Amino acid sequence: MLSSIGIHSLPPSLHSLDISGCKSLESIPFEQGLPSLCKLDIRRCPQLSSLPSGLEYCTSLQDLTISDCEMLSSIGIHGLPPSLHSLGINGCNSLESIPSLENLTHLRKLEIVDCHGLKNLPGGLKTLTSLKELEIGGFWKELDSFPPFEVIPQLESLMLRGWPTLQSLPENVQHLTSLTHLEIRHFDGMESLPEWLGNLASLQSLRIWRCKNLKYLPTAEAMKCLTKLKKVYIADCPVLKERCNKKSGPEWHKISHIPTIELGGRLVSNGNSQLSEVASDQIHGGFGCCIWAWEQLSRVLGWVLH
Repeated sequence: MLSSIGIHSLPPSLHSLDISGCKSLESIPFEQGLPSLCKLDIRRCPQLSSLPSGLEYCTSLQDLTISDCEMLSSIGIHGLPPSLHSLGINGCNSLESIPSLENLTHLRKLEIVDCHGLKNLPGGLKTLTSLKELEIGGFWKELDSFPPFEVIPQLESLMLRGWPTLQSLPENVQHLTSLTHLEIRHFDGMESLPEWLGNLASLQSLRIWRCKNLKYLPTAEAMKCLTKLKKVYIADCPVLKERCNKKSGPEWHKISHIPTIELGGRLVSNGNSQLSEVASDQIHGGFGCCIWAWEQLSRVLGWVLH
């Protein structure tokens, strides 16, 4: 059974390496390094307890992903090359801490998700001036609040994954004023989104997934402060979906001005188009319905032109 990989047998010109499903693999030595390696994926290696040694010699490495390595308990960040642009760590449940990332100055995307032993986020995030995308969450389920993390002023995309004991979003999200995309998942203990969401003046897209007890959006005043918000997606949030019903939902007026609204996989008109929900129902009915939709669209265009 394979317990170690001899990197010395690999060609130095190798650009991409995928190590997957090696159930007995315990170590991956990179003593000589692979100077041309740009991408390294390590997946489903349940006996691997630490990152490959010698990764600092892989001076061209830009993309590193470690996922579903149950025994991974330590990450020596100072052994990683500063050339990294993307770092993904997910499904590593023995991992309890991650050292500071301050030396990864070229990092643009960071993912730390579903590491159920993790209680804290790494330091040094505010020094990562190239970081644009951050996906974090799914940590130790006994935590009753999201671990604090440093504000990253230039961050553009944030995905937060919660767990059942959480009742609110992390407060420092309100200071991410460059954020254009926010995704919120699995906050089952949360009943309302915070009023400070209206501070995210650059926000263009808001996704809310699998928050089964979520009832309330911020007030209409706060939502109208999001003047750049163009898309709202709500999926697998049964209570909120019902409350955002266009005909009778008490939350509908808070989002009715937003151009694109999707509830439970269904595109909902915001009322500015005569082609509304009826056309979206009929469009799946076959060729005849396509003709009907075209006729309705022609009428709309006629009204606009006149």
